[in-house]
Amino acid sequence: MSAAALRSRYAFGLAGPADDAALRSILRRSAMGQDIRVSFEREPDYFKAVSLQGDFVQVPVVRDAATGKALGMGARAVGRGFLNGEAAPVGYLGDLRLEQAYRGGTLLARGYRYLRELHGDGKTALYTTL
Repeated sequence: MSAAALRSRYAFGLAGPADDAALRSILRRSAMGQDIRVSFEREPDYFKAVSLQGDFVQVPVVRDAATGKALGMGARAVGRGFLNGEAAPVGYLGDLRLEQAYRGGTLLARGYRYLRELHGDGKTALYTTL
């Protein structure tokens, strides 16, 4: 498949309240581990739960451009913290998930590229993640 076809097959954007059920479903299906599986869910409302991660939150999502189905997601939050002992806005990247069937290609790298575009707003200089 050509690079142009790949770009038009997937669309990156920001999720909104209408995406709540799809986001919670991705988190439910993305359990980690093998013998013991752990999932990090945001029930009963993803957006209310993710708002605890910072004063400013964006939820990037990648979709199948033809169907609109959410295939992957993340959360970019900025809150108050300390950097070198000084109060400063600190970013957090979390809830980074991609449906199993879409792993192993370029979507993860493209997702991080999209996060870099969002970072261009200058809300923070630094991110943490778990």
